Amino acid sequence: MSYDDLKGQQAAVTDEADPGVPERLISYDDFKGRPWKIIDSTTDCPQDARISIDGPETNVTVTCMEPKPKIALIFGSGHFKAGKILAQNGEYTISLITRKPKRIIVAQFNSTTGGTGGSWTAEDTSGSGSDGD
Repeated sequence: MSYDDLKGQQAAVTDEADPGVPERLISYDDFKGRPWKIIDSTTDCPQDARISIDGPETNVTVTCMEPKPKIALIFGSGHFKAGKILAQNGEYTISLITRKPKRIIVAQFNSTTGGTGGSWTAEDTSGSGSDGD
């Protein structure tokens, strides 16, 4: 499955290798502490920037670290609920769109809450496998 096949999708995460295996629940660990790299963006967080997702589920911090110059953009506090990270102020939603061949997340920004709108897509660059480990 290519990036173009996934672009714009927020489908449920399933095990494509074995369609008979039930869908695995998405946990906060699918997002937190992973080395995310932006692969597509229409926001102030540019392609090749790094995304950091940290903190407890009830007070998530999402940070964009631009490669040059070294500038950090910190998005409003969020919380993990129903398999997604939701901004406390409604500005953004971050969803896991696939685990295979590697984890890919997408962030949708809502311009009606005072944000700039747009989205970014990032992939997990940890190389630790795609099965949630």
